[in-house]
Amino acid sequence: MKNLVIIMFLSILTARCNALSGQNEVTLKHLEAQLNDIHTFVNEAGCSNAGQCSYLPIGSKACGGPMGFIVFSNNIDIATLKKMVDKYTEDQKLYNIQNNVISDCSLPNPPERLDCVDGKCAEIR
Repeated sequence: MKNLVIIMFLSILTARCNALSGQNEVTLKHLEAQLNDIHTFVNEAGCSNAGQCSYLPIGSKACGGPMGFIVFSNNIDIATLKKMVDKYTEDQKLYNIQNNVISDCSLPNPPERLDCVDGKCAEIR
């Protein structure tokens, strides 16, 4: 029975390692390029009032939760933005695993107040 438990544990560990090794390595350069693309996409759309502004959580801390929030105008293709943000978040999770990243476990606060400033959505602090 004890040997069976050890074999099961090793099988699970091996399967996890194989799953990780089968995935492409994510680099910081790749993450930076994705984030730059997201910001470029968000900056393409303007606003005329605060009601057009919204936000999404973005990124992944090593111990869970988002790294922060991205503010955007609802005048963009939100489905495309969501796909970009989801891909970035998943890639950052993978990067954290591949590189044994550690982080504090604090959660960032979502924006409390958004406004349209000079034709762009922004968090007002």
